[in-house]
Amino acid sequence: MKYLLQIALAIVQGKRSEEIEKMVHGRQSEIEKEINTLSSNDIDKILDTVFPEGIPTDSSFYSFLADIEYYTGFKPISQKLIECLWINAYNCLSPDKKIEMLQSLLNENVRGFWRAIHSLPEFCSQVEIAPQFAATWFVQLAKRVKGDLAGGYVFKAVKEYAYHFPSFGLRIFEQYVSEGLDEPRLSLAANLFGALRSSAFQERIKKEVIEKWENQLKHHPKTKFRLCYHKSWVTSFDLGTVSIEQLDTKLTEMLNGIGEEIDEAFNTVYQCLLGKLSDPDFVRFAMNWFSKNTSSHIPPLAKYCVVDSVWRLCSPRRKESRLVEVSKANNLLIAIQPIPDDNLGTWHQIEYYLVDRLHEGVEVFEGILTKLTEANSKGLLTQLEERFDNLKSEMSKSNIKELVTNWLVSLDCRKRRIGRLLFQEIKLPSLSKKILSKIGEIQLKIVLLEFIRNPFLGDKTSQFFLMLEPHFRNVSPQLREEFKQEMIIQAINYPGTCLENWKKISNPSKLLQDVIKSAEAYFNNLKKIKDSPAGSFSFPEYKTVIERSYREFSTQVVQDARKRSVFANLAKNVEIIYGSRWNILVEGKLGEDAPFNQWESLVEFPRLEEIDPEGMVLRRFQASAQIKDLEKKHGPC
Repeated sequence: MKYLLQIALAIVQGKRSEEIEKMVHGRQSEIEKEINTLSSNDIDKILDTVFPEGIPTDSSFYSFLADIEYYTGFKPISQKLIECLWINAYNCLSPDKKIEMLQSLLNENVRGFWRAIHSLPEFCSQVEIAPQFAATWFVQLAKRVKGDLAGGYVFKAVKEYAYHFPSFGLRIFEQYVSEGLDEPRLSLAANLFGALRSSAFQERIKKEVIEKWENQLKHHPKTKFRLCYHKSWVTSFDLGTVSIEQLDTKLTEMLNGIGEEIDEAFNTVYQCLLGKLSDPDFVRFAMNWFSKNTSSHIPPLAKYCVVDSVWRLCSPRRKESRLVEVSKANNLLIAIQPIPDDNLGTWHQIEYYLVDRLHEGVEVFEGILTKLTEANSKGLLTQLEERFDNLKSEMSKSNIKELVTNWLVSLDCRKRRIGRLLFQEIKLPSLSKKILSKIGEIQLKIVLLEFIRNPFLGDKTSQFFLMLEPHFRNVSPQLREEFKQEMIIQAINYPGTCLENWKKISNPSKLLQDVIKSAEAYFNNLKKIKDSPAGSFSFPEYKTVIERSYREFSTQVVQDARKRSVFANLAKNVEIIYGSRWNILVEGKLGEDAPFNQWESLVEFPRLEEIDPEGMVLRRFQASAQIKDLEKKHGPC
């Protein structure tokens, strides 16, 4: 125990971190060997040497454990060491001191709290904790870790406590039931009862006691008592005292209940599956059960359980040993559609699933994307517009130009909407010339009309027309003219991102030359009338109207910035200030003025939306009407 004693003494003596790290450097193998050969007497010797005046029961003890784990390497064997130290230290204390030690873990800002929580299951399986104290302590711990992944260690600790000390566990369970099973008591009681059932199976407690409580809970008029009974089966299954066949029977009982009980049936399969992802028999059972019972009508939690289950089962990390066919997983995701837009957790897991399929290949990804679009295009479009940033980022790194091009020119309007959004949101070097060269005039016309109905923003508009322009050179004169007129409109709409960029193209086609010529003629005519007397025409309210227009525009931009900008989450107040210089007023004194400096990229607003909003709306309406006419003639568009 040479090194362990040195480390422990250095910690309690307050030696500098650099000194202790130097002490352990290059000696990890010797330290691990010492830990592996530790006896209970060795642990007691360490504690006696380090704490000659008695083991502390305040938060400093948990800080000591955290430091021990840190300097011994944060490995499983390090956790084993602090578990042994905690258990032996606890057993050396008087009953009152034991309670002091456990209660101090709940003090605010306890360093070492989370490391102790990780060791809690082993601790609770080895030491006796007075049930009258443990009942309150478990509730306090559950509330403290609520929403954190470490909460799983608390519930596992409760399970271990009840399984190894069933008489204590039963007393706490009965207390929670008498208190009404409000959370977190409901989840704690379910863990306790599941462990007690398994303990009865091992004949550590009378089976009659468990059977009595089972009858009371599963037939109770209040839902939360029945839920306690349902939830307990996960713990019993985890402890190996319930077979798949028995679990299946209990799941059928849950499915015959109300929505919350149906949710719990799916949650039970999901929770059991988490520990059996590599078990072929249980994976087969879970997939068959999901396939049999999944539909669009199951409750929200049930849908989440299905999505997260198939995501885990189809993880790329399991590709070589995957027990589930992706096609079957896809079918389950489609079966639960539609998913409400506000079920963000479920959609988040779908995003993970889509990213995994994308990494497996664009063809695999397009397969599930097509199915989702057909089943719930509205929901998918909403998520792609407002969220799914990870997916869009990964798509930008993948070669998906053929997919986006195919969807942009699709006769299926649902695919076109998704394709349009992907083109707008994702960085694409170009559209697929191969695909564009094969499509006919009907599809080209639909693409043009779809743009008029749902136009892109600045740079994407320029990119879109430059990619399509070569394919409109040899179409019918009427369609070519329609395309040219739309390019002229966009050159006027975006003189910076469209017209100026198009003028820079070397050897432009005849069509593009005509577009540039017409747009420049428009702006030249504007310059001619700039100094016209008509430009100075005014009326008394004109200035007021202009100022009001500026304010309304400013407010509109502010609201849009707050709604869409990530920066707005940091900068809570966003205002537009017109001018070229600014001053700061501090305590009544006006500082020197300074010029405005550009610190953010500029965005070009579409001019025609401001100049002629009614006309632009009318154009979109006419485009929609033309698309409907094409649908009647050529099928769904």
